[in-house]
Amino acid sequence: MLSKTLRLICLLACVTGYCSSTLERERLTYYVSPSGLDLNPGGPELPFASLSQARRKIRSMVLTGTLPPGGVKIVIRAGRYPIREGFVLGALESGTEEAPIEWVAETGATLVGGIDLPLAAFTHVSDEATLARLGQLARTHIRKLDLASYENCTIKQWPDTAEGLPQHGELFCNGSPLPLAGWPNQGWATFKEISGKNSDEASFEYDPMFVPALRWKTETGIWIHGFMHYDWFDETMKLKSIDQLKNTLTVMTKGSSYGVGMPSKRDQTPRRYRVVNCLEELDMPGEWFADHTSNTLYLWPPPNAESVVFTTLEQPVITIENASYITIKNLTIDCTLGDGILVNGNHNQILDCRVANTGAIGIRVNGTDNRIANCVVTSTGGTCCHVTGGDPKTLTPGENIVEDCLISLSGRRRFAYAPGISLHGVGNIVRHNEIVDHPHAALVYTGNEHIIERNLVRNACVLTSDTGAFHTARNWGSQGNIVRFNRFEDIKGFNDQARGIYLDDCDSGDTISHNTFVRVNQAVDIGGGRDNRVEGNLFIDCVPAVRLDDRGTRMIAMNAGPDNTWDLEAKLKAVNYKQPPWSERYPKLATIMDNKPQQPLGNELIGNVVIGGAGFEMKESLRQSVTTEDNQFFDGQDGVEVDKAILEKVGTTFFGRRGETK
Repeated sequence: MLSKTLRLICLLACVTGYCSSTLERERLTYYVSPSGLDLNPGGPELPFASLSQARRKIRSMVLTGTLPPGGVKIVIRAGRYPIREGFVLGALESGTEEAPIEWVAETGATLVGGIDLPLAAFTHVSDEATLARLGQLARTHIRKLDLASYENCTIKQWPDTAEGLPQHGELFCNGSPLPLAGWPNQGWATFKEISGKNSDEASFEYDPMFVPALRWKTETGIWIHGFMHYDWFDETMKLKSIDQLKNTLTVMTKGSSYGVGMPSKRDQTPRRYRVVNCLEELDMPGEWFADHTSNTLYLWPPPNAESVVFTTLEQPVITIENASYITIKNLTIDCTLGDGILVNGNHNQILDCRVANTGAIGIRVNGTDNRIANCVVTSTGGTCCHVTGGDPKTLTPGENIVEDCLISLSGRRRFAYAPGISLHGVGNIVRHNEIVDHPHAALVYTGNEHIIERNLVRNACVLTSDTGAFHTARNWGSQGNIVRFNRFEDIKGFNDQARGIYLDDCDSGDTISHNTFVRVNQAVDIGGGRDNRVEGNLFIDCVPAVRLDDRGTRMIAMNAGPDNTWDLEAKLKAVNYKQPPWSERYPKLATIMDNKPQQPLGNELIGNVVIGGAGFEMKESLRQSVTTEDNQFFDGQDGVEVDKAILEKVGTTFFGRRGETK
């Protein structure tokens, strides 16, 4: 009798998938494998070939109301899955609290949003016109490939101007991005003298002894990418012409956000730039050039490589749209043109995943009660994780969580305002993450009542200035956020002009408590805001520990209207700040217009410990408006010991990732 039962279970597994009521809570399990067939029943021995077939099975159960009580589990076997069209899970693939849907990958399962190009398909360059543009050493090494024979593989022409680097696909080899041919190969060129500009273009001088502009040909398109005006905003501009007599480069500026020029009369720091996608600068292994006029790639093959990946997928690799109770677990997403994962829904989870080498955002979440946990999100063209949830008008929390993740190397294609984590809305949580190695901010946040705690932050703002490792800006109403128990290390920024936590342009109402700052410039900067509390923090070799100014007296625009971002009252009116729940939650804010609104009033610096560096920096006239109590200062010289009891009251000893996801 027992053997008959076992045979029946095996038969059912082969026909309808695998179901174990004891171990899987009656969860029906299907399998997907690169070696499977969609005509198979989807069991462990006869798996499906595609995610789409597993999705069809779930959809059928949802439509017929036959989801099993324990839900459905899709096991994605190890292997490489090229994704030609974004994989979407919608309302018809949604789970429920009692019957969740899990997509669980075996180690090594990877979704790829690009096309494999074998190096054997590339051919030597033979036409004389192209060879003449290449350096003598490069000519025998460069290979080319016409993409016409590859489906959906088109090199898009870049626009005349763009924020960051525009997209036309990227090349990757062995999991790493290959650099576009450009100059200089390392670091930046600079300019200072602007020789002329109008609404459509601008010219700047170059040094012919240093800049090899004589050999550049603009016919197939050359672009210049860099910090063309401000050191906190990078743009790309098409090189229109080169004047070899005047030694000037002229770039297109129509549509540019800030144009070309010095930041201010006081700041005459030379502007940084690189020439990108320039065939004449294809001069080292791994570099490549994209010719949109002929849809051809030119490549100096990297050593010991057999193929490269050209990214083509513009949609997110995975989209959860208007769906709930879906879990994506242990999956790798690598090499794609757009986002890695997009979630628009509630009660979904992204667990133990690796998302790398995206052209845009790594993981984007919008909704309520979603969770990103124990993931590695790295080498993203834009932001690593973008999270939005909660209702600003009703102050209803979003309760989305990002925890125990490694968030690194954001902004590969856009250096500025593409942070490690971007957090918006009301009542979301970012905790126990390592947020390291970012060209701009580690975390940018707006909104209310977020909790940002126990994160380890290192080497943020490495290419930019006038920003913070944690950055929020220009809103009196950004109240109730708590930044606590985080550790910040080695935050300097370009020209030493970054901050640890930057409450920029009158941002107000935050609590910054029990954080540790080590070697951070301007560790906490209160840029004209009100009612911020800085309490129980430990500052080691920070210059200064806390800075406060009164920029609001110069910058706030009264009654200018919502189109002016400096009309801070207009932002409050948009959320009915004088009415509940705002007036009850933030009573001081409800009367701000009656109490010198442009002044930085109500800030508190309490119980902080400063070792070395410098203390609190502000105008003498502002000190009387700031509450300072029980702060202690030590000069940081060798041999100076700080009482252990003092240190136990400040900072934290537990931060960063905790390990396995539960």
